[in-house]
Amino acid sequence: MDHILIWCILLMAGLFLLIKAADFFNRAAENIGLSLGLSPFIIGVVLVGIGTSLPELISSCIAVVKGFSEIVPGNVLGSNIANIFLIIGIISALTPTSIVLTEKSIIVDLQFLIGSALFTAVTIYDGIFNVYEGLLCICMFIGYIFYQLTDSNSATVADEKRPKATPKDYLTFMVSSAVIYLSADLTIEAVIRISDYLQIGKEIIAASMIAVGTSLPELVVSISATKQGNADVAIGNIVGSCIFNVLWVMGFSSLFGTIVIPASVLSITLPFMLIATFLFFVMTRNRSFSRYTGILFLLFFVLFMAKLFSAF
Repeated sequence: MDHILIWCILLMAGLFLLIKAADFFNRAAENIGLSLGLSPFIIGVVLVGIGTSLPELISSCIAVVKGFSEIVPGNVLGSNIANIFLIIGIISALTPTSIVLTEKSIIVDLQFLIGSALFTAVTIYDGIFNVYEGLLCICMFIGYIFYQLTDSNSATVADEKRPKATPKDYLTFMVSSAVIYLSADLTIEAVIRISDYLQIGKEIIAASMIAVGTSLPELVVSISATKQGNADVAIGNIVGSCIFNVLWVMGFSSLFGTIVIPASVLSITLPFMLIATFLFFVMTRNRSFSRYTGILFLLFFVLFMAKLFSAF
């Protein structure tokens, strides 16, 4: 009992550090991005979206190296489900008025998201994800980033409106990134230890507790951005993180060994990930998320968790 109590305390400490570090990270990333003339949506997709997905990448690579590759698809697909149903659900449900998007480029980015989700579904359907499929994912992600940085439709910030990034912003960006990784790693480790004590299977942990744990940076960043009136950063963060997960995390992790796809991932997690991506695409066409949309997404997340643990 003392052992599990210690890990519960470490879990709370990790969550506290994660929340504070993500808040500092968001502010520094936005200042740096705006000083470079990037639009709020590009900041969300490239800087914040990728930065907050580092826990998924590091934990997935470690899982493959240690011989627990089944954690990777659960972590990746579960994180995307949490990003859309849980995070979008929370920020939409808690916002009194609808979250309105201003960037037209989000439509193209959502097409990238749909394409990456369908590609992942096709490649993992046979129960394995090998290095060749991983290299294709990596190439697709590089193409996506290249498009983001060269897209003429992505507005830039006028010179007179650009804030000047200070050395403190760059230092905060680097330090908070490191703290996000360390605190997320501590949080995940604590969740795993607690789950081991409760004797819950690895793929169930990956698609639920680890996925939610590694999605906490996205949650904190999105809530902070929404409160500051930067809906494009909040939604762009989710889009970028989801694309990063299925293309870069899956792809890069496969370089360390073939990834095994458990049956529960194919029967439960994958279908819910596709449903989440499709609903996100459909409901973003009008460029707004209402409180009712948030409640609907949260209900879908509860249903996913119920289905997941009913299979245990």
